[in-house]
Amino acid sequence: MCGNRQVIFDNKTKDQMKKAEQLRELLFHVNMVVQKNGGKPYTNDVIEEVKVTELKEQLQRWSFEEQHKGITETVKSKLKEPLHSLEKQLEKERAARLEAERKICELRDSLEKTQRETEVGLT
Repeated sequence: MCGNRQVIFDNKTKDQMKKAEQLRELLFHVNMVVQKNGGKPYTNDVIEEVKVTELKEQLQRWSFEEQHKGITETVKSKLKEPLHSLEKQLEKERAARLEAERKICELRDSLEKTQRETEVGLT
């Protein structure tokens, strides 16, 4: 967009000759741009092109963010159902395990009681 023009400055130089040469180079490029644009330092076309480019980039970023958000929401909703199903299954298995442990305790108590009664009957 700038016609591959660039000017590099040594901002720290104390050399007055170097500063003057840098200034001449800058003014040369400014004059070339003004000449090329019919006496104006810039044209509306250039500004419009920059604005359009910026808008396109902004739209692409926005589109990407919206797409990312949409994909994230889709994945979340797809995972929510299996997760809910797994949570239900886990709860059922916990309940079954607690019931089995309760029955084991009852059987153990019953066995110990029977063993005590058997020992008492033998003596």
